Amino acid sequence: MKIAIVTGASSGIGKEFAFQIDRQRNCDEIWLIARREDRLREMAAQMTTATRLLVLDLEHNDSILAIESLLESNNYEILSVVNAAGFGLNGDFCELNRREQLQMIDLNCRAVVSLTHTVIPFMKKGSRFYNISSIAGAAPLGAFALYGASKSFLTSFSVGIASEISELGIGMTIVTPGSVDTEFQQRSRGKNGRKKKMFASKATACEVVTQAFLDGKRGKLFSIYGTTARLGLLVGKILTPFQSARLAYTKIYPKK
Repeated sequence: MKIAIVTGASSGIGKEFAFQIDRQRNCDEIWLIARREDRLREMAAQMTTATRLLVLDLEHNDSILAIESLLESNNYEILSVVNAAGFGLNGDFCELNRREQLQMIDLNCRAVVSLTHTVIPFMKKGSRFYNISSIAGAAPLGAFALYGASKSFLTSFSVGIASEISELGIGMTIVTPGSVDTEFQQRSRGKNGRKKKMFASKATACEVVTQAFLDGKRGKLFSIYGTTARLGLLVGKILTPFQSARLAYTKIYPKK
């Protein structure tokens, strides 16, 4: 059975990936992974491809073990894996909740590593990863320090893995958007977060995912949608790391 796996499937970019995979109709089943069962059921009712709903919190290792057990229970071939689960918190590092920041590391970094290690044995030549990173990982960011670092880790890890799995014929596309009009924006600000002032133009999830699939078909390692995202990456290359961090802290995410 040929399957696709989408994490963070209940909203935003992950949800859009799931719907576009459904429309492609090239797999037998789509595994939708998220914590909110009601949203997954709503999605499944709108899809034509068979779905398997996995209500899991990937911050916990037991969730990864549950996925591994399911994969081993049948002769599955994974066509695509979308690592879209993740969240960010902006604000001063010392003022943000420590437990929530550690959860962010677990979900944005550890869970991706663990799931990637789990699924590669079930992927074949022509299979592809779509790892959702961010331009926030292009340079250090004040007021978004830990989230940016988590995405920098994800990008570096994804490039390194891509060099290895290419010998197996497995592809990697690192999706690197700027601001996207999703629930992520609301959660990242929370009660005390800061409003983005620069590079605030938002792409839609549909635009980002459509570009990602086009770039994946072309075998591109990076998928970058829109002028704002490209400009943000360029600024990150021009400025020193500390200058980038200060720009973010004082201009992109100012206190007022």
